[in-house]
Amino acid sequence: QELECATLLVHHTSKEGKVERGNSALRANHDVMIRLTGDDDLILVECSKSKDAKAFPTQYMRLLPVSLPDSESSAVMVIADKVIQTKQDDLTLNQQKIVNTLALSDNSDGASAADIAESTGVGRGTLQRVLSRLIDLGYILRVSGDIPKYQLAADGKVRVDSPDSPPTHPPTHPLSPANSGLTHPTHSFSMKNENESGESGESGESGESGESGESGKVRQHELLTIFNYQ
Repeated sequence: QELECATLLVHHTSKEGKVERGNSALRANHDVMIRLTGDDDLILVECSKSKDAKAFPTQYMRLLPVSLPDSESSAVMVIADKVIQTKQDDLTLNQQKIVNTLALSDNSDGASAADIAESTGVGRGTLQRVLSRLIDLGYILRVSGDIPKYQLAADGKVRVDSPDSPPTHPPTHPLSPANSGLTHPTHSFSMKNENESGESGESGESGESGESGESGKVRQHELLTIFNYQ
């Protein structure tokens, strides 16, 4: 509290990407939890738990490559708008992997989510979101059964990369810094007590409440950041 700073711990989710690894006491003993989830080329930043204050709004970010001296490169986190994809847009990298996989002759009768995950290397948590988006776009079909399968739809066949075609890249035009909501690089969260009266704010997922600190000062929080970036 004297230094007005927070303690940030980094942890990982289970393979399914829904909850953090370890005992439930881990969640119970933290004031704030932030979940990072990979959504193709975007990174979803959401408040998973906020004990003493209102949860911050969900944000979308992405890694922006930067050039360094001596021909080296790195990346910085920048804020990005969530862009609604249409059929006029290019497929994302993960979408293209799935479409290409379903176009294989071995998958003419469809493939299960587990088979697609194994073939593409896309994580299970990310896979379900990508499959749902491809269904919404009309590129794949979900076939019911004891084990649901996914098949390439007619519209999806035209999006398959042929061996002679250049690889499809994630759409860059909606997310370029020049024209779509990308702002300054950011790498930290500043959490302040928003309640001027000193009463506790709205709670997040935990439903817990507590006493707030002095108005306008950065509170000392134990933060647990959950990474599910695939």
